[in-house]
Amino acid sequence: MANDVISATLQKLNYGIYIVTSLKDGEALTTRNSDWVSASTISWASQLSCEPNLLGVAVQKDSNLSETIQRSQNFALHILSEQDRGLVKEFTGPADFDEDQVNGHSYEKGQTGAPILKEGLGVLECKLNNAITLDGDHMLFIGEVVNAQLRQPNATSIAIEETAFEYGG
Repeated sequence: MANDVISATLQKLNYGIYIVTSLKDGEALTTRNSDWVSASTISWASQLSCEPNLLGVAVQKDSNLSETIQRSQNFALHILSEQDRGLVKEFTGPADFDEDQVNGHSYEKGQTGAPILKEGLGVLECKLNNAITLDGDHMLFIGEVVNAQLRQPNATSIAIEETAFEYGG
């Protein structure tokens, strides 16, 4: 089957659009004297189990986010609403951070230490349960949900096709 048909068909799968954040405390690092923060827009996330609550996110292998999750053993998945559409583009490149902001957005350290942005309709904070290296260009990180915030219970999460963001296939 032609790769263009495979690609076009894969792009018909429905995906949400999310921001994943992770932080490794600088005190635990030998090569840095500050916290190591990463944040990125992703489109591949899914609940994998109800008991315990497990969440899977696929992250590009060679990204700073992938390395940070592996070192920190934590991540937070921020679920975006229509109001958060502008964040999608802001988090597609390398993260720019200082002590309390990433890409110009304030965050607090969550229960696991992962950065929790103030935006988004909700956030799921996870401790890393497993990391699977796939043959492809992404790793699958499986996290156990240890904390959650639902900030906008009546909001609908935004889907990738509702943005100008294209990824996959």
